[in-house]
Amino acid sequence: MKTWHTSLNGRWVDDEHKAVGCGESFPKDHPELDDYESAINRRIEVLFFEPPELPSMPLPCPDSASLTKKADAQSARESCIANCPVFKDKPVPEHLTVTPHSRPQAKPKFFTVAQPGASGHIPIDKLYAYFAYYTDSGKLEKAHRMVMKEGILYGFYSDKPETIDGDREACFYFSHRDDLATTDRETRFAKNKSGLPLLGPIRYELLETVYQ
Repeated sequence: MKTWHTSLNGRWVDDEHKAVGCGESFPKDHPELDDYESAINRRIEVLFFEPPELPSMPLPCPDSASLTKKADAQSARESCIANCPVFKDKPVPEHLTVTPHSRPQAKPKFFTVAQPGASGHIPIDKLYAYFAYYTDSGKLEKAHRMVMKEGILYGFYSDKPETIDGDREACFYFSHRDDLATTDRETRFAKNKSGLPLLGPIRYELLETVYQ
């Protein structure tokens, strides 16, 4: 098994049944309500088992296609809740942060020289950071504005650290101005640097990467 960040020394419990739909029977948000629409309940859970705790496969889940009556569906749901070998012991989940992005997310940290000619570096602070992404043809795709605090990127309207798209090229620019991405973006953030003297392009690595 592989993720963006690591490889796991493990295997599927059953190669023929790698996933099972349990959200209807085991909702997290308002479990007392039926047919409750919730983004929290539309989730993916990855369960890991020690070899002595492996559940018997396939799981005794009802075939939803065969349940034509609501009463049958309710009865099957109650049976599933009572007999599920995975959830009957109510495992305690460890929630992993998942971001709704098509690319892995990078967390770079930026430093600059303390003064011209100095050998030491200090974290960039109290500046606006602009990250420009481009299409394969070189056209500006988006210019993302953030705030630098002690070398770490923060959302413009947020007090929480922010990640950026990793594993792709971007140009960036630091400024005391906060309005550079509001108008004339295509001109200012031209990839050929005919507008602002952009830095890059750089392909950001994953996780914690330091740039000086």
